[in-house]
Amino acid sequence: VWTHTCHVCDAAARLAERDGLHGDERAVLLFSALCHDLGKPETQQRGANGRIRNPGHSAAGVPHTEAFLRQIGAWQRVIDRVVPLVREHSAHFSMEPTPRAMRRLAARLAPATIVEWGRLIEADFGGRPPLPPRAPAAESVAMARELRIAMQPMPPILRGRDLLDAGMASGPQLGALLRMAYEAQIDGAFTTVEEGLAWLHARETAGS
Repeated sequence: VWTHTCHVCDAAARLAERDGLHGDERAVLLFSALCHDLGKPETQQRGANGRIRNPGHSAAGVPHTEAFLRQIGAWQRVIDRVVPLVREHSAHFSMEPTPRAMRRLAARLAPATIVEWGRLIEADFGGRPPLPPRAPAAESVAMARELRIAMQPMPPILRGRDLLDAGMASGPQLGALLRMAYEAQIDGAFTTVEEGLAWLHARETAGS
């Protein structure tokens, strides 16, 4: 894992030069490359054939990443972007690049971006010599660009004022309704404020 991590950091540095990354953008890529496999030691399993696997290592690496970056004094704005990249760096293995999947990924990554996620995966696959470099997330990143969510998640269609204008009472329930509506929006349940309000009304009617 250590040897692989060193190769990934070298690959990340090359990508940073290629893409002209500076400041926070460069730090996010390099730190995510350094931390992406911190969860592997505690998740290591050896199969009957002797092959080593690390199921769940991406999620397991999150607390180690947070602790390490805080210990070295990294800026919180950098930590906030590195952590979701570490958590999601294996998502492409099980994810079919569909619009719904990409919208959900963009939401999970925020404030990091799908573009940053794609670079980390490219660095990960560039750190496996003698295998040639690969960019297995390129198709996903391209789709995200087409959907205009490569640099930020889809903005919510329904806002608090829309629900208040529709006669709903303010309070904690309003926030819960907005979160539920945003999940439905990501899944393609509605595309306009009017459709969103109708969707909420149908949910309330069904639950009453």
